[in-house]
Amino acid sequence: AVVSTQSTGGHTTRQFVISLSFFVISCPVGVIAGALVIKYLAATTLTKTVFILKALATGTFVQVTFFEILAPEFAERHANQLHKMAAVILGFLIISLTMYLLHDIPTVDFCQL
Repeated sequence: AVVSTQSTGGHTTRQFVISLSFFVISCPVGVIAGALVIKYLAATTLTKTVFILKALATGTFVQVTFFEILAPEFAERHANQLHKMAAVILGFLIISLTMYLLHDIPTVDFCQL
């Protein structure tokens, strides 16, 4: 097989390719859907829609971060658990500080280009 079962999380190559294909197709579809939402919805509907979409994206990010990535890392007891926790906390602090310092930098509205 071209893809090892270790890199596919124990799934077969066929299952991996199907999942990857779905992801590859859904990403551009999501971008197009987002652009259409921004372009054609009224201001109040747009605000509510953007709020819901951001909530879904945030929920997905939190789920993947804590349940798919961090949970397996901390499931087994190792001597370097403290180092892992320190790295996680440091990463969150760096991202939080960056967001705080850069919160008023203007962004580009790609839908208006």
